[in-house]
Amino acid sequence: MSIIENFRKSRAGYVSAQAPQEGSAKREVQKILDLSYLKDMLTKVMDNMLTEEKDVDNNRKHNYVWSIDIANVLGYVDTPQWVFMIESMVEWLVENWTSVQPNGKWELYKYEQRVETKELKRRRAVGQNQDGTPQIHESIEPRQVLIIGAQLVDIQGQRDLVYEMGRPKTQTQNGFDPEVLKEMLKGAPSQNQKDPEMEIKMQEQEQLLNKQSAELEQMREQMRQNSEIMAGLLAELQSGRLNAEIETGTPVKKSPAKTTRRRKK
Repeated sequence: MSIIENFRKSRAGYVSAQAPQEGSAKREVQKILDLSYLKDMLTKVMDNMLTEEKDVDNNRKHNYVWSIDIANVLGYVDTPQWVFMIESMVEWLVENWTSVQPNGKWELYKYEQRVETKELKRRRAVGQNQDGTPQIHESIEPRQVLIIGAQLVDIQGQRDLVYEMGRPKTQTQNGFDPEVLKEMLKGAPSQNQKDPEMEIKMQEQEQLLNKQSAELEQMREQMRQNSEIMAGLLAELQSGRLNAEIETGTPVKKSPAKTTRRRKK
């Protein structure tokens, strides 16, 4: 008696696996072969994962697009595998974006799908030229691709976090958000009797905003000038090297400049 039969006999009543019987029907899992069925199943799964929250049209959103080669799916996956692939894509997107913007709750808001044709270029070495270089043959193969676009929405309606050096940044100055304060200044109602102290504070905040805007503009101008200077230096260096190569016929490597000190008499 073999090892397997001895083990099964000793474990009789405890092991569910049994030796196959001759003539028993084999269970075969049907692979998906129809593109329309593939798209219909995608629609059913995505519809089931849509958010049930209402009045979230104006909340912040995030878009993402997948590209799936149809030739790698048809005939290779069955219905449970295809459903698992779809659910895994959406769950990955929600978890990934939640790690970026954790101050909210993200759910699937809407989606769309389409079939497009892309060109797959293949390059193969088929021989060798007379000069010793490889002879390359390039072929173009059209491929059908299933494009899936998904849009997430924050059902809590929070604002996007801004990161600075890997940490969330709070854009406030003296307890006020500059952008919100600017909108408040624009939409402030006119009154015949104004509070002098409040007027002074509003003027100070407005001057602070103008100062910040001027500093940002000055930084942008300085960066632009630095970029132009560097571009000019690189162009002069390149032009000098080209002229030296043309005159001598050989590439010239520029040596570092040496400084000389004059002796005092």
